[in-house]
Amino acid sequence: MERLNYILAYKRDTAIKLVLSTEEAVYNANTENQIPYTPTHQLDRDENEWFYIENFSNSDRNTPIAKIGGVDLKIGELFERLTEFTEFQSTDYPGIKWLITQQGECYYFQKVLPSSRIENRTILMFVVGDPKIKEMSNSVEVRREFPDIIYDSHDDRLLFRDLSRAKEIYKDLINLYREATDEEITDFLSSREETTISISRDKIGIRNRKEIARLGDKISTLSSEAKAALVTYIDTHLTEAGLHKGEDGKIIIAKPKDLSSYLALLDQRFVHSEVYSESRKITAFTKA
Repeated sequence: MERLNYILAYKRDTAIKLVLSTEEAVYNANTENQIPYTPTHQLDRDENEWFYIENFSNSDRNTPIAKIGGVDLKIGELFERLTEFTEFQSTDYPGIKWLITQQGECYYFQKVLPSSRIENRTILMFVVGDPKIKEMSNSVEVRREFPDIIYDSHDDRLLFRDLSRAKEIYKDLINLYREATDEEITDFLSSREETTISISRDKIGIRNRKEIARLGDKISTLSSEAKAALVTYIDTHLTEAGLHKGEDGKIIIAKPKDLSSYLALLDQRFVHSEVYSESRKITAFTKA
C-alpha cells in the first residue's frame, strides 16, 4: 500500500485544517539544480534553479509555523498531530493563505494567490473519449511543478526561489538578507526625493540596513507605473506610519524610528480593514 500524502489548509499560525489524504503525488517539482543561498545570486529560472539552506532542522531558522492546543509546532511535528485537526469545510475557503503538503520525505508549501483561485468558472474538460462541461467554484489551482517552498527532510534542506515568500512562513529568514553597504545606503536615501533625511549613516541599525538592501533590490525591479503607485500609497498611509511632511512638502526622517516607519511604507505594510474600520500594520515580514 502506498504511503498517504496529506494536504493541509493554512490560514494563520493558529488555523490549520485537514483537506484530504491521497495516494497520488500532489507535487512533482524538479529540484535538481540547487544553489546555496546568497543574496547577490540571481536564480536562472530557465535552468530551474532553487536556493537551499543546509542543515535546516537544527538551525535557528527552523521556527514553529503553527500552534495547536497552545503548543508551538515545527513542520515535522505538524503532521504528527493530524488527528487533532478539524476537517476543511467550504466556508473555510476564503481564508486559505497557504497549502501545506506532506509527500514522502518532503513538505511542500504553496501560497494561495488570487490568480490561483478558481471561482464561478465553467470549463470544458477534454477527458479521453468523454469530454465534459464542469462548473468550478471555491477551488485552488495546485501548481504541481512550482511550489513556493520545499523542506526535504531526507537531505535536511529548505528550498525556495523567492525569499520574500519563504519568510512569510519562516520569519527568521529575514536575517539572510545582507546589510546594505554605506555606499548603497547613501545611494538609496538620496534617491528618495520625497524625503528630508537628517540622520547619519552610523545611526542606521542592522535591521534597517538589511531592509534597505532588500527594498533597494525590490524597488529597482518596479515599472514606472508601479513606482508612481507606490508614491500614492505612501501619501495615503503617511499618518498611519507616524510620519509627516515639512513645509517643503517632503517627509521628515529625523531619527531611526522614522526611517523604520518609512521603510515599512515602502514595503506597503499598512492596510485598512473595511469591516472593522481599523488601520493595521502588517508584521508578518519582520520578527515581532
